[in-house]
Amino acid sequence: MNLFWRWGRRVKKWDDRLVARSVIFLLVTSTVIGIWLVWRQNLFIDAPVISKIATVCLFDVMLLVVVYGVMRRQRWYWEDLCNRQELARMLIDNMWYGSDARSNGRGDQDLITYVPHLYFWRRYSITDFPRLYYKRKKGRIYITVKITMGKYQDSLLKLDSKVETGLDCELIASSYKHKWQHYTFLCDVQSSRIQLTEMKCYDGKMPLMRHLKWAYEEHPHALIVGETGSGKTYALMSFIEAVAKSGADLVVIDAKNADLSGLAGYLPEVYFGSADIKEQVIKFYEDMLGRMESMKRCADYEPGRNYRVFGFQARFMIFDEYVAYLSMLQKKEAEEVISYLQKIVLLGRQAGFFVILSCQRPDAKYLPDGVRDQFGLRIALGAMTDSGYTMMFGTTEKRFITKDIKGRGYVGLWDGVITEFYAPYVPPDHHFRESIGAAYAGAHAGGTSGKLFPASAESVASPAPRAVGDKAQRGQGEA
Repeated sequence: MNLFWRWGRRVKKWDDRLVARSVIFLLVTSTVIGIWLVWRQNLFIDAPVISKIATVCLFDVMLLVVVYGVMRRQRWYWEDLCNRQELARMLIDNMWYGSDARSNGRGDQDLITYVPHLYFWRRYSITDFPRLYYKRKKGRIYITVKITMGKYQDSLLKLDSKVETGLDCELIASSYKHKWQHYTFLCDVQSSRIQLTEMKCYDGKMPLMRHLKWAYEEHPHALIVGETGSGKTYALMSFIEAVAKSGADLVVIDAKNADLSGLAGYLPEVYFGSADIKEQVIKFYEDMLGRMESMKRCADYEPGRNYRVFGFQARFMIFDEYVAYLSMLQKKEAEEVISYLQKIVLLGRQAGFFVILSCQRPDAKYLPDGVRDQFGLRIALGAMTDSGYTMMFGTTEKRFITKDIKGRGYVGLWDGVITEFYAPYVPPDHHFRESIGAAYAGAHAGGTSGKLFPASAESVASPAPRAVGDKAQRGQGEA
């Protein structure tokens, strides 16, 4: 009895030929059943042997046709057999096992070394095969492996890169608990792509794919990178629309005076002038400090409580092409802007001030490691070089594959897992400016009811703090 059935079927040392063994077992079983039926029904008692053999073979063919039809409708069973076989071969080919050794007069030598042609001898020589379990459920593959202090321990802790390429899936979660390493992989990641209408913020979380949510209150700030034509602009617009629907305050900065600047008149705070950008970054920082002081003056202030407890709304700054903007400044001025951004990134979470930066290529000169590591969400869209992926996600053994699909790339979360990503699908007839303007106006109490904001509108001040005594009127924030 498998005590670990909840983790799936164990991959055994004989499973490296699991498909062949299954086919042979099916043929032998069908042949035995056919012979039994012929004998049971007394068919062709006086017929020649060749007729009896033909009858049994015909029965085998009919049974195989039925099994093939069932397998085509239940492809998951066949794929599970193939996957378990591939996992067994991975363990054996990489020699991640303990084996019996025999002396051949020249020192200890593995039995496999001098009896390489006998398959059964090879398998019987394996004495310590890893305890690896495989299960697939609802489009996900779960692999659980026991971690021991053997020579292959480090390899079993880094199975994700081999499994992703071998089984055509993507790692979405990894955890270690009580000597067991648990991996969760997603098959057919593109099918988890969501529609733009599904991208709505709630309870401090923003859905990115069906299996993926960005908890921006727990792991704040985002960095989105993509070359021209990668779908970065549509991804940014999708983030802006999701934030606008949530009722949060928005500050949009477009350093190149390009696509995002077209939101002027639809949102109250859109800036694209070089002088205005620096001023708004400083103002965003000062508003953050002001809110932190206001929170401390609240009657029920307690350390660790976030902004929503005191009735504040989140405030987002979407800064597009920030690297291009910093490269146009003098060194001293650029360092000053970087300093303000760094302070916002380090201090903004509890006060509800969040930053989403966007650029074509992450330059370490304008985004030091200490700042980059603070981003709870990092998205790389389109094709990037190895150095670009390293600057985004750090040194990793992840194998990045390029596909010619707009909005497709890789996402790195706070837990270090890097997985394939598809930006929300935007219908061809969707108009971002009107939709964002209507969403922002409708989400804000006392808004403009769909009327456009003047392009020269000044910044909207942060809401005044309120010392709420009735806990029923307060939303409990996530620490």
